[in-house]
Amino acid sequence: MDKVKNSRIKLEFVVLSVILIYRILAFLCFDLRYTLDSYEYLSRDGFAIFHGSPDRYRLPVYPLLMDLFLKISEDNGLIFLGIFQFLVSLLSVFILYLTLRKIVDNKIICLAFTFFYSVYDAVVIWDDILLTESLSLSLTVFLLYGLVSFVKERKMRCVIFISLILVIGSFLRAVFAIYAGLFTGALILIMIFGRSDDKDDSRVGIKTYVSYVLISLMPIVLILMYAGAFYKSYNAFTLSDSYLGQQLSVVLGNGYYLSSTDDELVSVSDSILNDTYDSEDKRNDITKKIESIFFELYELDTNINSITEARYYIMESYERDRIERFVNDSIENNRISHYSFVVMNLFDDYSFGEYYILKNDSYITMYFYLPVHILISSFPLLEMNLLFAFWVSLAEISIFLLTLLIKKKKLWIRLGLGVYIASTVWLAITGTNDEFARTALTALPFVFVAFALYIASLFALIRKKV
Repeated sequence: MDKVKNSRIKLEFVVLSVILIYRILAFLCFDLRYTLDSYEYLSRDGFAIFHGSPDRYRLPVYPLLMDLFLKISEDNGLIFLGIFQFLVSLLSVFILYLTLRKIVDNKIICLAFTFFYSVYDAVVIWDDILLTESLSLSLTVFLLYGLVSFVKERKMRCVIFISLILVIGSFLRAVFAIYAGLFTGALILIMIFGRSDDKDDSRVGIKTYVSYVLISLMPIVLILMYAGAFYKSYNAFTLSDSYLGQQLSVVLGNGYYLSSTDDELVSVSDSILNDTYDSEDKRNDITKKIESIFFELYELDTNINSITEARYYIMESYERDRIERFVNDSIENNRISHYSFVVMNLFDDYSFGEYYILKNDSYITMYFYLPVHILISSFPLLEMNLLFAFWVSLAEISIFLLTLLIKKKKLWIRLGLGVYIASTVWLAITGTNDEFARTALTALPFVFVAFALYIASLFALIRKKV
Protein backbone atom coordinates (compact mmCIF):
# COMPACT_ATOMS: atom_id res chain seq x y z
CA MET A 1 0.00 0.00 0.00
CA ASP A 2 2.84 2.37 0.89
CA LYS A 3 4.54 1.58 -2.43
CA VAL A 4 1.39 2.51 -4.37
CA LYS A 5 1.07 5.74 -2.40
CA ASN A 6 4.73 6.61 -2.94
CA SER A 7 4.48 5.90 -6.68
CA ARG A 8 1.50 8.24 -6.97
CA ILE A 9 3.35 10.95 -5.09
CA LYS A 10 6.32 10.47 -7.41
CA LEU A 11 4.03 10.70 -10.46
CA GLU A 12 2.50 13.89 -9.11
CA PHE A 13 5.96 15.37 -8.49
CA VAL A 14 7.20 14.38 -11.96
CA VAL A 15 4.20 15.77 -13.88
CA LEU A 16 4.07 19.04 -11.96
CA SER A 17 7.83 19.43 -12.34
CA VAL A 18 7.57 18.89 -16.12
CA ILE A 19 4.84 21.54 -16.26
CA LEU A 20 6.99 23.93 -14.24
CA ILE A 21 10.04 23.41 -16.51
CA TYR A 22 7.97 23.73 -19.69
CA ARG A 23 6.34 26.97 -18.54
CA ILE A 24 9.70 28.46 -17.53
CA LEU A 25 11.15 27.56 -20.93
CA ALA A 26 8.12 29.03 -22.68
CA PHE A 27 8.39 32.25 -20.68
CA LEU A 28 12.06 32.56 -21.58
CA CYS A 29 11.42 31.81 -25.25
CA PHE A 30 8.83 34.52 -25.86
CA ASP A 31 9.71 38.19 -26.10
CA LEU A 32 7.94 40.49 -23.67
CA ARG A 33 5.48 41.99 -26.09
CA TYR A 34 3.54 45.24 -26.32
CA THR A 35 0.40 45.60 -28.43
CA LEU A 36 -1.60 48.70 -29.29
CA ASP A 37 -3.83 47.94 -26.30
CA SER A 38 -0.73 47.69 -24.09
CA TYR A 39 0.21 51.26 -25.00
CA GLU A 40 -3.33 52.37 -24.29
CA TYR A 41 -3.20 50.83 -20.80
CA LEU A 42 0.23 52.38 -20.30
CA SER A 43 -1.02 55.85 -21.20
CA ARG A 44 -3.68 55.71 -18.49
CA ASP A 45 -3.17 57.18 -15.01
CA GLY A 46 -3.35 54.09 -12.80
CA PHE A 47 -3.99 56.17 -9.70
CA ALA A 48 -6.84 58.24 -11.18
CA ILE A 49 -9.43 55.90 -9.68
CA PHE A 50 -8.40 57.00 -6.19
CA HIS A 51 -9.38 60.53 -7.15
CA GLY A 52 -12.84 59.43 -8.32
CA SER A 53 -11.97 59.69 -12.02
CA PRO A 54 -12.86 56.48 -13.91
CA ASP A 55 -11.27 56.09 -17.32
CA ARG A 56 -13.66 56.07 -20.25
CA TYR A 57 -12.31 52.96 -22.00
CA ARG A 58 -10.15 50.96 -19.58
CA LEU A 59 -10.85 49.38 -16.20
CA PRO A 60 -8.45 50.51 -13.48
CA VAL A 61 -6.61 47.41 -12.19
CA TYR A 62 -4.13 46.87 -15.04
CA PRO A 63 -3.11 50.55 -15.45
CA LEU A 64 -2.67 50.64 -11.66
CA LEU A 65 -0.40 47.58 -11.75
CA MET A 66 1.63 49.14 -14.57
CA ASP A 67 2.13 52.36 -12.64
CA LEU A 68 3.00 50.52 -9.42
CA PHE A 69 5.71 48.47 -11.14
CA LEU A 70 7.00 51.56 -12.95
CA LYS A 71 7.34 53.29 -9.58
CA ILE A 72 9.48 50.37 -8.40
CA SER A 73 11.69 50.69 -11.48
CA GLU A 74 11.17 53.17 -14.29
CA ASP A 75 13.46 51.19 -16.62
CA ASN A 76 12.47 47.63 -15.75
CA GLY A 77 9.03 48.01 -14.18
CA LEU A 78 7.15 46.44 -17.07
CA ILE A 79 9.59 43.53 -17.17
CA PHE A 80 8.78 42.99 -13.49
CA LEU A 81 5.08 43.11 -14.37
CA GLY A 82 5.63 40.34 -16.92
CA ILE A 83 7.45 38.26 -14.31
CA PHE A 84 4.62 38.92 -11.84
CA GLN A 85 2.05 37.72 -14.40
CA PHE A 86 4.14 34.61 -15.00
CA LEU A 87 4.46 33.76 -11.30
CA VAL A 88 0.72 34.22 -10.71
CA SER A 89 0.07 32.04 -13.76
CA LEU A 90 2.36 29.32 -12.36
CA LEU A 91 0.48 29.44 -9.07
CA SER A 92 -2.81 29.06 -10.93
CA VAL A 93 -1.55 25.80 -12.46
CA PHE A 94 -1.21 24.22 -9.04
CA ILE A 95 -4.53 25.72 -7.92
CA LEU A 96 -6.19 24.13 -10.96
CA TYR A 97 -4.77 20.75 -9.93
CA LEU A 98 -6.13 21.20 -6.40
CA THR A 99 -9.51 22.16 -7.88
CA LEU A 100 -9.64 19.00 -10.00
CA ARG A 101 -8.66 16.86 -7.01
CA LYS A 102 -11.74 18.13 -5.17
CA ILE A 103 -14.16 16.84 -7.83
CA VAL A 104 -12.33 14.04 -9.67
CA ASP A 105 -11.41 10.93 -7.71
CA ASN A 106 -8.61 9.98 -10.06
CA LYS A 107 -5.20 11.55 -9.66
CA ILE A 108 -4.01 10.57 -13.14
CA ILE A 109 -6.95 12.33 -14.81
CA CYS A 110 -6.34 15.41 -12.65
CA LEU A 111 -2.67 15.46 -13.60
CA ALA A 112 -3.44 14.90 -17.29
CA PHE A 113 -5.88 17.80 -17.55
CA THR A 114 -3.67 20.07 -15.47
CA PHE A 115 -0.90 19.26 -17.94
CA PHE A 116 -3.07 19.86 -21.02
CA TYR A 117 -4.28 23.20 -19.68
CA SER A 118 -0.81 24.30 -18.58
CA VAL A 119 0.85 23.67 -21.94
CA TYR A 120 -2.00 24.98 -24.09
CA ASP A 121 -0.60 27.81 -26.23
CA ALA A 122 -3.75 29.88 -25.74
CA VAL A 123 -2.84 29.95 -22.04
CA VAL A 124 0.96 30.02 -22.19
CA ILE A 125 1.57 32.94 -24.55
CA TRP A 126 -0.23 35.58 -22.49
CA ASP A 127 2.34 35.56 -19.68
CA ASP A 128 4.73 37.52 -21.92
CA ILE A 129 2.18 40.00 -23.27
CA LEU A 130 1.36 43.21 -21.44
CA LEU A 131 -2.40 42.78 -21.47
CA THR A 132 -5.02 41.64 -18.96
CA GLU A 133 -5.32 38.11 -20.39
CA SER A 134 -2.72 36.31 -18.25
CA LEU A 135 -4.00 37.66 -14.94
CA SER A 136 -7.61 37.13 -16.04
CA LEU A 137 -6.94 33.44 -16.70
CA SER A 138 -5.21 33.09 -13.33
CA LEU A 139 -8.06 34.83 -11.49
CA THR A 140 -10.56 32.56 -13.26
CA VAL A 141 -8.72 29.49 -11.94
CA PHE A 142 -8.72 30.99 -8.43
CA LEU A 143 -12.44 31.69 -8.81
CA LEU A 144 -13.05 28.10 -9.91
CA TYR A 145 -11.20 26.82 -6.86
CA GLY A 146 -13.35 28.99 -4.61
CA LEU A 147 -16.60 27.96 -6.29
CA VAL A 148 -15.81 24.23 -6.12
CA SER A 149 -14.64 24.58 -2.52
CA PHE A 150 -17.89 26.31 -1.58
CA VAL A 151 -20.07 23.64 -3.18
CA LYS A 152 -18.08 20.99 -1.32
CA GLU A 153 -17.71 22.73 2.05
CA ARG A 154 -20.31 25.55 2.26
CA LYS A 155 -17.93 27.63 4.39
CA MET A 156 -17.81 31.37 4.98
CA ARG A 157 -14.13 31.50 4.04
CA CYS A 158 -15.00 30.28 0.54
CA VAL A 159 -17.55 33.07 0.05
CA ILE A 160 -15.06 35.68 1.26
CA PHE A 161 -12.32 34.30 -1.01
CA ILE A 162 -14.63 34.26 -4.06
CA SER A 163 -15.86 37.79 -3.34
CA LEU A 164 -12.31 39.15 -3.09
CA ILE A 165 -11.34 37.50 -6.39
CA LEU A 166 -14.45 38.97 -8.03
CA VAL A 167 -13.66 42.45 -6.72
CA ILE A 168 -10.20 42.36 -8.31
CA GLY A 169 -11.46 40.66 -11.46
CA SER A 170 -14.39 43.01 -12.04
CA PHE A 171 -12.02 45.97 -12.34
CA LEU A 172 -9.54 44.02 -14.45
CA ARG A 173 -11.84 42.53 -17.09
CA ALA A 174 -15.55 43.19 -17.66
CA VAL A 175 -16.61 39.52 -17.72
CA PHE A 176 -15.92 39.22 -13.98
CA ALA A 177 -18.76 41.66 -13.31
CA ILE A 178 -21.07 39.07 -14.90
CA TYR A 179 -19.41 36.35 -12.82
CA ALA A 180 -20.13 38.40 -9.69
CA GLY A 181 -23.84 38.57 -10.49
CA LEU A 182 -23.91 34.85 -11.28
CA PHE A 183 -22.29 34.01 -7.93
CA THR A 184 -24.88 35.95 -5.95
CA GLY A 185 -27.64 34.39 -8.05
CA ALA A 186 -26.20 30.93 -7.41
CA LEU A 187 -26.13 31.48 -3.66
CA ILE A 188 -29.79 32.55 -3.67
CA LEU A 189 -30.69 29.56 -5.86
CA ILE A 190 -28.91 27.11 -3.56
CA MET A 191 -30.39 28.78 -0.48
CA ILE A 192 -33.92 28.30 -1.82
CA PHE A 193 -33.69 24.99 -3.67
CA GLY A 194 -30.47 23.29 -2.66
CA ARG A 195 -30.62 22.87 1.11
CA SER A 196 -33.49 20.50 1.90
CA ASP A 197 -32.06 17.41 0.20
CA ASP A 198 -28.37 18.19 0.47
CA LYS A 199 -26.70 16.18 3.21
CA ASP A 200 -23.50 18.22 3.03
CA ASP A 201 -25.54 21.35 3.62
CA SER A 202 -27.84 20.15 6.38
CA ARG A 203 -25.92 21.97 9.11
CA VAL A 204 -25.96 25.33 7.32
CA GLY A 205 -28.95 27.42 8.36
CA ILE A 206 -30.92 29.97 6.38
CA LYS A 207 -29.39 32.84 8.40
CA THR A 208 -25.93 31.70 7.43
CA TYR A 209 -26.92 31.68 3.78
CA VAL A 210 -28.31 35.19 4.08
CA SER A 211 -24.91 36.28 5.42
CA TYR A 212 -23.26 34.53 2.46
CA VAL A 213 -25.48 36.45 0.04
CA LEU A 214 -24.73 39.76 1.77
CA ILE A 215 -20.97 39.15 1.54
CA SER A 216 -21.30 38.18 -2.12
CA LEU A 217 -22.89 41.57 -2.75
CA MET A 218 -19.60 43.32 -1.94
CA PRO A 219 -18.25 43.20 -5.53
CA ILE A 220 -21.69 44.13 -6.91
CA VAL A 221 -21.92 47.18 -4.63
CA LEU A 222 -18.44 48.30 -5.69
CA ILE A 223 -19.36 47.76 -9.34
CA LEU A 224 -22.49 49.88 -8.92
CA MET A 225 -20.50 52.62 -7.15
CA TYR A 226 -17.98 52.65 -9.99
CA ALA A 227 -20.80 52.71 -12.55
CA GLY A 228 -22.30 55.68 -10.68
CA ALA A 229 -18.98 57.54 -10.88
CA PHE A 230 -18.78 56.66 -14.57
CA TYR A 231 -22.28 58.05 -15.10
CA LYS A 232 -21.28 61.36 -13.53
CA SER A 233 -18.29 61.63 -15.84
CA TYR A 234 -19.67 60.22 -19.11
CA ASN A 235 -23.46 60.09 -18.73
CA ALA A 236 -23.63 56.29 -19.00
CA PHE A 237 -24.30 53.81 -16.18
CA THR A 238 -21.65 51.24 -17.08
CA LEU A 239 -18.04 50.31 -16.25
CA SER A 240 -16.53 51.53 -19.51
CA ASP A 241 -17.45 52.69 -22.99
CA SER A 242 -15.53 49.85 -24.60
CA TYR A 243 -18.78 48.01 -25.41
CA LEU A 244 -20.21 50.96 -27.31
CA GLY A 245 -16.86 51.46 -29.04
CA GLN A 246 -16.75 47.79 -30.05
CA GLN A 247 -20.29 47.92 -31.42
CA LEU A 248 -19.42 51.09 -33.33
CA SER A 249 -16.52 49.16 -34.88
CA VAL A 250 -18.94 46.36 -35.88
CA VAL A 251 -21.22 48.91 -37.53
CA LEU A 252 -18.31 50.53 -39.36
CA GLY A 253 -16.50 47.34 -40.34
CA ASN A 254 -19.58 45.58 -41.69
CA GLY A 255 -20.94 48.59 -43.55
CA TYR A 256 -24.12 48.76 -41.43
CA TYR A 257 -23.59 52.49 -40.95
CA LEU A 258 -24.68 53.18 -44.55
CA SER A 259 -28.31 52.44 -43.64
CA SER A 260 -28.41 54.91 -40.72
CA THR A 261 -30.64 57.96 -40.87
CA ASP A 262 -27.92 60.13 -39.28
CA ASP A 263 -26.55 61.62 -42.51
CA GLU A 264 -23.71 63.49 -40.83
CA LEU A 265 -22.30 60.42 -39.07
CA VAL A 266 -22.72 58.35 -42.23
CA SER A 267 -20.77 60.98 -44.17
CA VAL A 268 -18.01 61.25 -41.54
CA SER A 269 -17.71 57.46 -41.28
CA ASP A 270 -17.52 57.06 -45.05
CA SER A 271 -14.95 59.85 -45.33
CA ILE A 272 -12.54 58.21 -42.87
CA LEU A 273 -13.12 54.62 -44.00
CA ASN A 274 -12.95 55.20 -47.74
CA ASP A 275 -10.99 58.45 -48.01
CA THR A 276 -13.92 60.27 -49.64
CA TYR A 277 -13.65 63.69 -48.01
CA ASP A 278 -15.86 66.49 -49.36
CA SER A 279 -13.00 68.97 -49.28
CA GLU A 280 -9.33 69.25 -48.44
CA ASP A 281 -10.17 71.40 -45.41
CA LYS A 282 -12.41 68.67 -44.02
CA ARG A 283 -9.69 66.07 -44.63
CA ASN A 284 -7.14 68.22 -42.79
CA ASP A 285 -9.46 68.92 -39.85
CA ILE A 286 -10.37 65.25 -39.34
CA THR A 287 -6.81 64.03 -39.87
CA LYS A 288 -5.42 66.52 -37.34
CA LYS A 289 -7.99 65.47 -34.75
CA ILE A 290 -7.30 61.77 -35.33
CA GLU A 291 -3.57 62.36 -34.89
CA SER A 292 -4.13 64.32 -31.67
CA ILE A 293 -6.47 61.63 -30.31
CA PHE A 294 -3.97 58.85 -30.83
CA PHE A 295 -1.04 60.86 -29.60
CA GLU A 296 -2.94 61.51 -26.36
CA LEU A 297 -4.19 57.91 -26.08
CA TYR A 298 -1.01 56.04 -26.95
CA GLU A 299 1.63 58.73 -26.54
CA LEU A 300 3.17 57.71 -29.85
CA ASP A 301 2.65 58.27 -33.53
CA THR A 302 1.59 54.90 -34.90
CA ASN A 303 -0.26 53.47 -37.87
CA ILE A 304 -3.91 52.79 -37.05
CA ASN A 305 -6.40 51.08 -39.37
CA SER A 306 -9.23 53.18 -40.75
CA ILE A 307 -11.96 51.45 -38.69
CA THR A 308 -10.12 52.24 -35.45
CA GLU A 309 -9.54 55.81 -36.61
CA ALA A 310 -13.23 56.28 -37.43
CA ARG A 311 -14.30 54.67 -34.17
CA TYR A 312 -12.19 56.92 -31.95
CA TYR A 313 -12.90 60.04 -33.97
CA ILE A 314 -16.65 59.54 -33.61
CA MET A 315 -16.45 58.55 -29.93
CA GLU A 316 -14.43 61.68 -29.12
CA SER A 317 -16.34 64.11 -31.38
CA TYR A 318 -20.04 63.42 -30.81
CA GLU A 319 -22.44 63.06 -27.88
CA ARG A 320 -22.70 59.56 -26.50
CA ASP A 321 -26.50 59.38 -26.89
CA ARG A 322 -26.20 60.24 -30.55
CA ILE A 323 -23.54 57.58 -31.13
CA GLU A 324 -25.70 55.02 -29.34
CA ARG A 325 -28.67 55.88 -31.58
CA PHE A 326 -26.43 55.67 -34.64
CA VAL A 327 -25.18 52.21 -33.63
CA ASN A 328 -28.59 50.83 -32.67
CA ASP A 329 -30.20 52.22 -35.82
CA SER A 330 -27.49 50.72 -38.04
CA ILE A 331 -27.73 47.27 -36.41
CA GLU A 332 -31.53 47.30 -36.46
CA ASN A 333 -31.57 48.04 -40.17
CA ASN A 334 -29.23 45.10 -40.78
CA ARG A 335 -30.66 42.63 -38.27
CA ILE A 336 -30.34 39.47 -40.41
CA SER A 337 -26.79 40.30 -41.47
CA HIS A 338 -25.89 41.02 -37.86
CA TYR A 339 -27.30 37.69 -36.66
CA SER A 340 -25.17 35.97 -39.30
CA PHE A 341 -22.15 37.93 -38.11
CA VAL A 342 -22.77 36.85 -34.49
CA VAL A 343 -23.16 33.18 -35.48
CA MET A 344 -19.94 33.28 -37.51
CA ASN A 345 -18.12 34.63 -34.46
CA LEU A 346 -18.65 31.23 -32.83
CA PHE A 347 -16.07 29.75 -35.20
CA ASP A 348 -13.30 31.99 -33.91
CA ASP A 349 -10.61 29.68 -32.51
CA TYR A 350 -8.17 29.85 -29.63
CA SER A 351 -4.99 29.57 -31.70
CA PHE A 352 -3.86 33.25 -31.41
CA GLY A 353 -1.07 32.60 -33.91
CA GLU A 354 -0.44 36.31 -34.40
CA TYR A 355 0.76 36.59 -30.79
CA TYR A 356 3.56 33.98 -31.08
CA ILE A 357 6.69 36.12 -31.10
CA LEU A 358 9.58 33.77 -30.31
CA LYS A 359 13.11 34.96 -29.71
CA ASN A 360 15.12 34.23 -32.84
CA ASP A 361 18.46 34.21 -31.04
CA SER A 362 17.44 32.01 -28.13
CA TYR A 363 19.34 28.75 -27.64
CA ILE A 364 16.52 27.53 -25.42
CA THR A 365 13.96 28.24 -28.13
CA MET A 366 15.74 26.29 -30.84
CA TYR A 367 16.84 23.22 -28.92
CA PHE A 368 14.33 22.79 -26.10
CA TYR A 369 11.09 24.69 -26.40
CA LEU A 370 10.24 24.32 -30.12
CA PRO A 371 10.40 20.47 -30.32
CA VAL A 372 8.26 20.16 -27.19
CA HIS A 373 5.86 22.82 -28.49
CA ILE A 374 5.39 20.96 -31.80
CA LEU A 375 4.70 17.69 -29.97
CA ILE A 376 2.23 19.23 -27.53
CA SER A 377 0.37 21.29 -30.15
CA SER A 378 -0.45 18.08 -32.05
CA PHE A 379 -2.98 17.02 -29.37
CA PRO A 380 -6.49 17.35 -30.92
CA LEU A 381 -7.97 18.27 -27.50
CA LEU A 382 -6.00 21.50 -27.66
CA GLU A 383 -7.68 22.63 -30.89
CA MET A 384 -10.94 24.32 -30.01
CA ASN A 385 -13.07 27.32 -30.91
CA LEU A 386 -15.94 29.26 -29.35
CA LEU A 387 -18.54 26.91 -30.81
CA PHE A 388 -16.81 24.01 -29.06
CA ALA A 389 -16.93 25.91 -25.76
CA PHE A 390 -20.59 26.72 -26.34
CA TRP A 391 -21.44 23.03 -26.89
CA VAL A 392 -19.63 22.19 -23.65
CA SER A 393 -21.76 24.76 -21.82
CA LEU A 394 -24.97 23.23 -23.24
CA ALA A 395 -23.76 19.75 -22.28
CA GLU A 396 -23.09 20.84 -18.70
CA ILE A 397 -26.50 22.49 -18.31
CA SER A 398 -28.16 19.41 -19.86
CA ILE A 399 -26.34 17.10 -17.44
CA PHE A 400 -27.60 19.20 -14.53
CA LEU A 401 -31.21 19.15 -15.78
CA LEU A 402 -31.26 15.44 -16.65
CA THR A 403 -29.73 14.45 -13.31
CA LEU A 404 -32.26 16.65 -11.54
CA LEU A 405 -35.22 15.14 -13.43
CA ILE A 406 -34.10 11.50 -13.35
CA LYS A 407 -32.19 11.17 -10.07
CA LYS A 408 -33.61 14.20 -8.22
CA LYS A 409 -30.03 15.23 -7.53
CA LYS A 410 -28.66 18.75 -7.92
CA LEU A 411 -25.18 18.85 -9.43
CA TRP A 412 -24.47 22.53 -8.79
CA ILE A 413 -20.92 22.32 -10.14
CA ARG A 414 -22.18 21.14 -13.54
CA LEU A 415 -24.76 23.93 -13.70
CA GLY A 416 -22.11 26.45 -12.67
CA LEU A 417 -19.66 25.31 -15.35
CA GLY A 418 -22.36 25.48 -18.03
CA VAL A 419 -23.65 28.93 -17.09
CA TYR A 420 -20.20 30.48 -16.64
CA ILE A 421 -19.00 29.17 -20.01
CA ALA A 422 -22.21 30.24 -21.79
CA SER A 423 -22.13 33.76 -20.33
CA THR A 424 -18.48 34.18 -21.30
CA VAL A 425 -19.06 33.06 -24.87
CA TRP A 426 -22.21 35.16 -25.21
CA LEU A 427 -20.42 38.29 -23.99
CA ALA A 428 -17.65 37.68 -26.53
CA ILE A 429 -19.80 37.14 -29.61
CA THR A 430 -22.16 40.04 -28.87
CA GLY A 431 -19.81 42.50 -27.19
CA THR A 432 -16.75 42.83 -29.39
CA ASN A 433 -15.80 43.40 -33.00
CA ASP A 434 -12.72 41.19 -33.39
CA GLU A 435 -10.70 38.44 -31.65
CA PHE A 436 -13.82 36.92 -30.12
CA ALA A 437 -12.01 33.93 -28.64
CA ARG A 438 -9.57 36.29 -26.94
CA THR A 439 -12.52 38.07 -25.32
CA ALA A 440 -13.87 34.67 -24.21
CA LEU A 441 -10.49 33.50 -22.95
CA THR A 442 -11.70 33.01 -19.39
CA ALA A 443 -14.03 30.22 -20.55
CA LEU A 444 -11.01 27.94 -20.99
CA PRO A 445 -10.47 26.87 -17.35
CA PHE A 446 -14.17 25.98 -17.08
CA VAL A 447 -13.99 23.96 -20.32
CA PHE A 448 -10.97 21.96 -19.15
CA VAL A 449 -12.63 21.16 -15.81
CA ALA A 450 -15.79 20.06 -17.61
CA PHE A 451 -13.78 17.73 -19.84
CA ALA A 452 -11.98 16.26 -16.85
CA LEU A 453 -15.39 15.39 -15.41
CA TYR A 454 -16.43 13.73 -18.70
CA ILE A 455 -13.33 11.54 -18.77
CA ALA A 456 -13.68 10.69 -15.07
CA SER A 457 -17.32 9.62 -15.66
CA LEU A 458 -16.25 7.53 -18.66
CA PHE A 459 -13.55 5.74 -16.63
CA ALA A 460 -16.01 5.13 -13.80
CA LEU A 461 -18.50 3.62 -16.27
CA ILE A 462 -15.83 1.36 -17.77
CA ARG A 463 -14.75 0.15 -14.32
CA LYS A 464 -18.35 -0.55 -13.42
CA LYS A 465 -18.91 -2.69 -16.52
CA VAL A 466 -15.62 -4.52 -16.11
